[in-house]
Order: sequence, then structure tokens, then C-alpha cells
Amino acid sequence: MPRSRFITVFLILVFGVCVMLILWRTGRDHELQPQVKKQKTFVYPLKIKGLSYSTHDKGRLIARIEADELKVKKRKFWVFNVRPFNEAVLTNARLEFYLYDDMPSNDDMSSKVDLLSTARSILTLDEQGRTGTQGLGLITRGLIDGLEIRIYKADEPFLLLKADKARIDFKRKKINMKGVSVEDFFTGKLIKTRTAVWDNEAKILRIPGTYTAEKPEGTTVGKTMEMDFGFSGIK
Repeated sequence: MPRSRFITVFLILVFGVCVMLILWRTGRDHELQPQVKKQKTFVYPLKIKGLSYSTHDKGRLIARIEADELKVKKRKFWVFNVRPFNEAVLTNARLEFYLYDDMPSNDDMSSKVDLLSTARSILTLDEQGRTGTQGLGLITRGLIDGLEIRIYKADEPFLLLKADKARIDFKRKKINMKGVSVEDFFTGKLIKTRTAVWDNEAKILRIPGTYTAEKPEGTTVGKTMEMDFGFSGIK
């Protein structure tokens, strides 16, 4: 092989090796670079932090609701998001109802404490769950993470209901609660149970399972009970 041809072949081989090294190095550097995962961003039709809503009558406070956050999101059925069904989610909701001596005496306390009407007022919902706010779709249920309901008589605290979790079924007009306690400040009675259901039509809190009743004279354990917000039904 002539010397010039040998040098040409040698230079081609060296050039090829250099190109391969450059390509290998480039691929290696790309592999070593941290892979940044794209985070999914959720767009909520409605999201409010620091919610505060109240109603008044004749200059007096009748009801007030506060929450750390309110948001409306698409409701999941198993693993699917189904349009146009949405759900409202409240975090650390605190409701207050004020009862006065000059209110109509023929109405019992539970009829004056309408939890579903209060929830509908916030979201401007009708009986079918349709909202007057554009873009919110059909809200079929409400989820509450941390619920506290206080009832006052003439500005004095009368009753306190707490629940770790609550699910509002607007269609069936029921509220399913978990981790529930109900306390009567006047008598010192305290009821604790794992689950309870508020029937908004009957205005009754139903305890389907076992519960403990703490009273000044001692603690008893019972099974199944119905009570209203006047605390009648407690034995």
C-alpha cells in the first residue's frame, strides 16, 4: 500500500474514533443530567382560601360559616373524572347557628339549623345541585375535612358537634360523618361514635352503630340512637 494511502486510511480511522467518542460522551452527559418530572397542574373551577359567609336578620347574626379553603373539582367515579359532575371540598369548616328567644316557638331547634340549606347558599345551588355560577357544572356532593358545628342560644354556646370527615349527599339530603362527637354544654352530656348520619328532611342525627355517652353521673355504652339538635333522644 502506498504511503499516502496508508496515511489517508489512518486519518479516516482516527476521525471515526473521535466522532464515536464525542457521540458517546454526549449521550453519557445526557443520561447523567437529572430528569425533571413535569408536575400535573390542576385547574379548579372555584378555589377560595379563608372563606367567611354569614347571614343576618333584623341586624342579628343568624348563621356563619368559615373554612380554611373551599374548592370545586371534578368528581371521580372510580378512576374516571366524569363531566359535568363536580364536588365541593371544604377544609376545616366551622359553622355557627344563633337561636333567639323571640324566634317562632312552634319551630323546634333542628328545623332552624338547616345544614344543607347553608351549604347550598354558599355555592348558590338549587335542589338539583345546579349552580348559578358559570363554569361550576353540576355539584352532586360535598366533602368536608374537619367539621365543627356550634349552636348558640341567646349568644350562649349550647351544643357542639364535631366530625373528622363528612360527606354531603345533596340528592338524598343526608350528611354522612365519621369520627363524631356531640356535646351539650348545658347538661354536660357528651356522645362519641365512629359514624353518624344527619337526615336533613327528618332533622335527625342517626347513630347506626355503638356509641359512648359521657354524663356527669357516669359513662354508658349503647347501640343505635336517634337524636335532634335539641339533644332529645339521649338516654
